[in-house]
Amino acid sequence: TVELLEPALEDVTVTVSTVDFDAVAGEDYLAIDGLEVVVPAGQRRATFTVTVLADAFDEPDEAFILRIDDADGAAVADPDSLVVIRS
Repeated sequence: TVELLEPALEDVTVTVSTVDFDAVAGEDYLAIDGLEVVVPAGQRRATFTVTVLADAFDEPDEAFILRIDDADGAAVADPDSLVVIRS
């Protein structure tokens, strides 16, 4: 989910990507590279999905980074968020 502090007067477009942390793209989740997510004018949030892949064996929780590469129409307070895949 991309969330704004308050509804914007115009559409806000952010570009998001995933970055491996200890989870590995292609093994633990499907990578996103340059996905544009639009928060429509008058709204505060927009959602998108990162697909998590099933493991063939038990392993501890792993994580990847969700990065906002670019934002049009809003300032970004923190471009990186840690996403944990729970086993």
